[in-house]
Amino acid sequence: MENHKTDDRMEDLMQKVREGRGTDAACMLDYCTQIEEYAERAGDARLLGFSHYYKGRTYYLSNETGKVFEEIGEALGYLEQSGQWELVAAAYNLMAIVSVGKGNLSFAIEYYLAGLKYCKKYELIEVESRIESNLGSLYMECGQYSDARDYLE
Repeated sequence: MENHKTDDRMEDLMQKVREGRGTDAACMLDYCTQIEEYAERAGDARLLGFSHYYKGRTYYLSNETGKVFEEIGEALGYLEQSGQWELVAAAYNLMAIVSVGKGNLSFAIEYYLAGLKYCKKYELIEVESRIESNLGSLYMECGQYSDARDYLE
């Protein structure tokens, strides 16, 4: 399942998803579903990971947290299989954020740390900064100021 050739229509849909994320949830979900259907027929792990990740992200923005974990959980295997490390790290960050919102702080920390592991391994500076900021803020809220300072610096 490693087909990296995609047709122009799929590339166009992917670009629309990247540019339009956070705007029209129904439209984004439709684009992702089209990508997913194509990817399933083509056996393309890269597109499957992409579509599930952005579906999860769209559900997060729509405050449908149960669906976030469903989609991100589905995405992670495909993202790892296809080497989309930035999206892997971003997926862990997203799961951590949702976990904080649900009050599952220990899970959130584990997700943040998993995301940081990928950031450090693959030198993903931008995602690493976001995760460290989020993790530092979480430690601040918990009154663990020394740990917070370490991540916020």
